[in-house]
Amino acid sequence: AVPVLAAASTTQLRNARRTLPSVTSLRIPASTARRFSSPMATVSTGGSPLRLRDYPSAQGNVLALMPNGARVTVYGAWQGWYVVHYGESVGYAAEAYISV
Repeated sequence: AVPVLAAASTTQLRNARRTLPSVTSLRIPASTARRFSSPMATVSTGGSPLRLRDYPSAQGNVLALMPNGARVTVYGAWQGWYVVHYGESVGYAAEAYISV
């Protein structure tokens, strides 16, 4: 089962590291985990904003629109989606549009 992420307050985000799925619980291969030497990444869409979603699917609810070039924090990955923190939201973003 994939966790659905809800909009979070600043206080909840401070505690997110305790509640977000860990790299181990997301079952990220070691080769992928090594790519996260720095948790910061950049939205790279070529111009359009990238949708931050509450579920790793194009059908997930949109939590935020992240502009091209926005800096995000990457917490993990799951089947082509990154778990990212942007602004005051934590959600899923398509891996193809995030440069780590």
